[in-house]
Amino acid sequence: MNSPFSLAPLVITLSAILAALAGCWRPPTPTPQQLDHGLIVLFPGIEGGPWQVEGPTRAFRAAGVKSAIIAHDWKRFARTLANLIDYENNRKAAGRRAAEITKYALDHPGRPIDLVGYSGGGGLAIFVVEALPDDPRVRVRNVVLAQAAISPGYDLRPALRHMDGVIVNLYSRLDKAVLGLGTELFGTMDRVHSRSVGEIGFDIDRAAPDDALRARVIQRGWSPDDETLGHNGGHLDIVARAWNRVVIAPYLTDSQSGLGAAGAR
Repeated sequence: MNSPFSLAPLVITLSAILAALAGCWRPPTPTPQQLDHGLIVLFPGIEGGPWQVEGPTRAFRAAGVKSAIIAHDWKRFARTLANLIDYENNRKAAGRRAAEITKYALDHPGRPIDLVGYSGGGGLAIFVVEALPDDPRVRVRNVVLAQAAISPGYDLRPALRHMDGVIVNLYSRLDKAVLGLGTELFGTMDRVHSRSVGEIGFDIDRAAPDDALRARVIQRGWSPDDETLGHNGGHLDIVARAWNRVVIAPYLTDSQSGLGAAGAR
């Protein structure tokens, strides 16, 4: 078996190629009307760029999502492993993003704020919610994790206490290379060398030991039905447009508190 060090150059090279092929796409600048409707923050995977979430952004608009959509930029191009393992810097970045969300919430009282995290971005999304102030005016509605690189026992209580809706964990047991072997070798975003929740789901008794909070964690596993939506169970399929439109978008709509949206499996 190759060591983690021999795999690292390959991972970085592939990330650079993917970024080059994707170009420099960014979500359009939100309009005042969209900002007045709500805010959705997308967190791409550790490859680092908003270009990854072009498909999901277009999918959400096609589904009728009216809120402003912005995407996090890791700002370290083709430094995949650095983005994964630099825990201290990721916590600082989460604090900065939390400050921006706080300003939005105070400027737009009562508007829904939703976060969607893909792969390593799922860990960052959770860090951001945890960093929000203890202020009743600053609340997140839903957080959707698309095959996230977080350890199964990660404590979700600090994040849920800043939220009014649910944490949705979308996982696939076929994602064994990246979120199984990959995070066992290189670690999860919370620096645990284990399989990730994006492959096997949260250990809910450890992640949400409080009964009331546990009811606000929805776990949905991949099934063959998702193949019709362009998601064949692999890691890269998390940005498939149809899958994002049908599975994730319902948690981002006006009428959805998150409870029961799209159904758990």
